[in-house]
Amino acid sequence: MIEKGYLIYANNNSKCNYVRQAYALSLSIKCFNKDAHVTVVTENELCDRLRAGFDNVIVPHKAPVSQSVLNAEQRIHAYNISPYLKTIVMDADVLVTQNLDSWWEYLENHMIYYVSTARTYRDEISDAVAYRKTFVENNLPNLYNAFHYFEKSDEASRFFRLQQLIVENWEKFYSKYAPKKRQKWCSMDVSAAIASKILDNYETITDQNSFVNVVHLKSKQQGWKHDYINSSGAVTLHFSDNNFYIGNFKQHGVIHYVEDQFLTDDIVTKLEKAYETVRTI
Repeated sequence: MIEKGYLIYANNNSKCNYVRQAYALSLSIKCFNKDAHVTVVTENELCDRLRAGFDNVIVPHKAPVSQSVLNAEQRIHAYNISPYLKTIVMDADVLVTQNLDSWWEYLENHMIYYVSTARTYRDEISDAVAYRKTFVENNLPNLYNAFHYFEKSDEASRFFRLQQLIVENWEKFYSKYAPKKRQKWCSMDVSAAIASKILDNYETITDQNSFVNVVHLKSKQQGWKHDYINSSGAVTLHFSDNNFYIGNFKQHGVIHYVEDQFLTDDIVTKLEKAYETVRTI
């Protein structure tokens, strides 16, 4: 088993090319972390260009229990499917903007870790709750599945077995643990939060004051009036001189950009060139 690496789930649908997003994420990881090992889990065929962006491709071996909007039924198998002893799992619509050695050093003090704090692109802690009403109303741990970590262990195995049970029976668990502002779909965030509440392990699997957090580009997190600020608007995401910028603000850590329009062809092309440069050093 490989010591550590990154795991990304990416299955395309009619609305979004998640494999393209995962490819860009992998390139961004490798641009700043040259020796990183990245695995993509996908049902989609990969062309040679996209395949070259990953160290490993896994075809999911378990069919979904049902077809949820966000494919939660496949993602609950991340613990078992990961080829790594220590794994960082990220959503496909994420970009890494820096070397993550210090993050790994921090995460390796935990068996499980979830990000629980979102930042604005201006590097301010976001206290917006517009997208987290289910958590607030039901007193659930505020966990973000978009970036989490686990080490193969009894503690992590117990947590993810419970999370699988919750996902496979989500309507019953949501009725009991999240009846207020109840979501009408199976959410990995909510399922992880319920598992944490049942196991009473919130204080050991996250820290709201940690430097391990994400820039979350959902509009209300940023104080924007619209869901997406396009190229003619006030804010764009761009990659220049091996740095990511949103507007005039240089980015640090991890960006969860959410809206596919942020990932332009120009960004992907520049990431490819940057990765080629890193590979030759």
